[in-house]
Amino acid sequence: MNILYIVHFHAPMGGLHENVYSSALYMKSKGCKVYVMLKSGPLAERLKAQEIQTVETEFGAGVPAVNSSVAQLKDLNIKFDLIHFHPGLSKYPAVKYAREHDIPLIETYHGMWHDDLNKHAGKLSAIVTVSESIKLNLQSRLKRLHDRYYVIPNGYDSKVFNEPVYYDENKDELNIGFITRLDEDKQFILDIMLLAVNHIKTKQG
Repeated sequence: MNILYIVHFHAPMGGLHENVYSSALYMKSKGCKVYVMLKSGPLAERLKAQEIQTVETEFGAGVPAVNSSVAQLKDLNIKFDLIHFHPGLSKYPAVKYAREHDIPLIETYHGMWHDDLNKHAGKLSAIVTVSESIKLNLQSRLKRLHDRYYVIPNGYDSKVFNEPVYYDENKDELNIGFITRLDEDKQFILDIMLLAVNHIKTKQG
């Protein structure tokens, strides 16, 4: 099975990168031939170190950029069985190439940004979200195709995080874990965290 991942990002590293990296390695371990289209950088180097074939491109929404990325895929002369992409500029070559070659198309959503899903949802074989709340948020915006949604939560490395701490309602102490990279595009998540902390502080006071 030939699988193509297409991913565009701004930050050099982050959760999206780890999602693609771990997915690519897992599918390779299951005997699939994995290809990843992305821009040059640390993630591309990590994938190549694991013998994952990369297609390094310059993404863009304009016709020349999209056609250039699609041409790179055509030059591979690979019959892909599945294309998996994430919101952003990666959708342009993904949707175009999948349509031209009649390839099943999957998109994964990690947050609130819907990226004009209503304009290309009909071309998707499946819409994956990493939580139930994200699924419900997308479905509230798109009143159709609800049978195409699947929830697949992000995982964690159980070899590293092997001693979970559970909430004890008999204790007054409340521990909150907040894990994210501190970049500008995470402002919304940081604001929610601050609201939650202030809410807890008020309730406990």
